[in-house]
Amino acid sequence: MSDIKSPVNSQDEIPQKLPEFQEMEIEVPDDPEKIPKEKHKKRSPSFKRAFLILVCLGFQIWLWIPTIPTSTLKYSVGGSGDWYDFSRFLLETFEDASPGSTGKMAEFIPEKWPLGETQYYIHYYGYCRKSEKKPTVCHKSSDNPLKRIVYDIGTVLAQEMETTKMNQNHIALSWEKAMGSALDKARKAVKEIPDAARFLNGTQQREIKESTIGIIKEFDWDFWNDPTQILIVSTVFFWFGTIFLLVRHFLFTFMGFLILILGNLPALIYASAIRGKSSGMFVKTHYLGHTMICVAIEVMVIVAMFCWTEREDEKIS
Repeated sequence: MSDIKSPVNSQDEIPQKLPEFQEMEIEVPDDPEKIPKEKHKKRSPSFKRAFLILVCLGFQIWLWIPTIPTSTLKYSVGGSGDWYDFSRFLLETFEDASPGSTGKMAEFIPEKWPLGETQYYIHYYGYCRKSEKKPTVCHKSSDNPLKRIVYDIGTVLAQEMETTKMNQNHIALSWEKAMGSALDKARKAVKEIPDAARFLNGTQQREIKESTIGIIKEFDWDFWNDPTQILIVSTVFFWFGTIFLLVRHFLFTFMGFLILILGNLPALIYASAIRGKSSGMFVKTHYLGHTMICVAIEVMVIVAMFCWTEREDEKIS
């Protein structure tokens, strides 16, 4: 018999048939965060635009509120004087124009201003008093800037003279009326001096100092009327521009941005055109708070417009 080896039925030596799997193509991005980031990028310009417009709206409302940052003028006292010295200076000015117009008002003014170094910040619709010894206070008012300061000086004077609120208000109003009466008499005296009197009737008119005439003219400055109209126009333009932006149409959106940019320009130009002045004891300086807020609104609207154009470019691509 020949040596024939029988086949080994070992399980290890029998090749196993691999199970068949169905081939599936799965696209795995190189960066797993790629898809969320793309979606976020697509929403980003629209979100930025809405956020910037809302901030502009807040700034536009803020412009109507009397605060130091939204003020356009700052009044201070020159030299080493204080606001009581300024009050005495005003009384001397009125006496120069109309002798006897101030009566005995100077006797009621204390020697030293109790609030330390103090500045007045003038807003279109109010004023703020910032001093060393008391917190900053802001009040609504549509009067001429110097009239607002005169009234506030009266309130400080009243707080030194009386303790009850009712008596303080009475003294402050009495002070304001007395100052107003003296101002009216001085203003009338200035107007009644004819320029050609010495040539027409040969009489020498009493001369009034140029500084006196300058102070009286400062009281006649209509600070409230013009900016009110400008701010109303700017605010109306802003609301119309915002409404246009809500319409999802290229033309309306473009017009909305254009209205926002152009509508804010009158308030910006007017605030920038205000100039300072020194007259007698007080120093009037142009405060840039209101102007800078208008500039910020313009910049944010332009940035929001670029965000919108970026969004439109993504749609096209």
